Amino acid sequence: MEESRAYLGLTEHGLLETCGKMQEQLDEIRSQNTHLKHLVLKSFRQDQDAQELLKEYVGHIASQVSQVMNYAMTIRLEENNKLIDATLRDRVPDYVKNASTAFALVRNCNGSEAVVLPHQQDESMQELMERAQQLQPKQCCDDSHGCDDKQTQR
Repeated sequence: MEESRAYLGLTEHGLLETCGKMQEQLDEIRSQNTHLKHLVLKSFRQDQDAQELLKEYVGHIASQVSQVMNYAMTIRLEENNKLIDATLRDRVPDYVKNASTAFALVRNCNGSEAVVLPHQQDESMQELMERAQQLQPKQCCDDSHGCDDKQTQR
């Protein structure tokens, strides 16, 4: 046995030295592995932070785009309404005569029925409400049921 160890160059001192070197290499590999693990975790956390920031930025951008689009649509609608008004004034003679007439949507107190009433600009809300009540069936609009003018829309 001693001969085979000697032949292979394995002595007790050599075995201890080899085991010590292997242990040092294993410790170095463990240390590198731990450092690598920490780097991967740090990178993963940074990726998550970046994703959260990106989502936040996308939300802000979408909100701003929505605001601008709403503004642009409002302006476009106003321009189209002015164009329609000008066209009607030019081509329909009776349109100018009725320019002071507007329409009001008046709902009953439970909101189930509505009446559209033409009214003049100088007509008071009280007069409009009285005309609306005359046209609607009397279901719930008496004072005992708590109906008031807040449940009407103009």
